[in-house]
Amino acid sequence: MNLIGEIIAALTSETADLNTALLRTKILLHQLGEKELVHWVNSELKGYSPDDELPDYRVIDVEVLGNISNGAWREWH
Repeated sequence: MNLIGEIIAALTSETADLNTALLRTKILLHQLGEKELVHWVNSELKGYSPDDELPDYRVIDVEVLGNISNGAWREWH
C-alpha cells in the first residue's frame, strides 16, 4: 500500500489512530519537502511551544464562572 493509502486507512479504520496517521504524514511531507507542514505535524504530535501561533481549531473562547462565598458574603459571577 502506498503512503497516502496508509494514512487514509489509519484515519478511516474503526480503531482510527491519529498518532500513526500523523507520523506517516510526517514521512510523506519530508518526501515532498514541505518543511512548514512538518513543523505543524510535530506541533500536533508533541504540543505547541509558547512562541507558536496556535491554529484556530486549537483556540476556544471560555468564560470562567464561580460562586464566591466566605460565610457572611456571597457574590455571583
